[in-house]
Amino acid sequence: MGFCLVNLIGPGISLAERRTFAQPVLRLGLGYELLGILTPVIEAVYLPGADSYRYGFNLLYVPWSTEDGRLALGGGYDLENKRWGAMFVLRMGFIELVYSSYDMDLIGLCHSIRLAFSPEF
Repeated sequence: MGFCLVNLIGPGISLAERRTFAQPVLRLGLGYELLGILTPVIEAVYLPGADSYRYGFNLLYVPWSTEDGRLALGGGYDLENKRWGAMFVLRMGFIELVYSSYDMDLIGLCHSIRLAFSPEF
């Protein structure tokens, strides 16, 4: 179980003498790991400034996990926007590579790649 509050003090950007601030976002989630390899999760997202909700579910499958590495495959569905998504996670030591793909109605299929470094001190 967890929650996350993003943009509590919203960052802003000025364009053409107009200042715009990022909206705060509240995320709530509940998941349960089954047999050490499968984790179903439900999640709700609330945007207070827009008074808007989103909710959905996802499933994470972890076929390989050690102290030095991890491989995970996941997929989910946003019930509010009727969108599917999928992801692939590979972590080797302090390097993590994440690829995700999801449908964005007007834009179509979107792809995201994240490369993260998290050395342990």
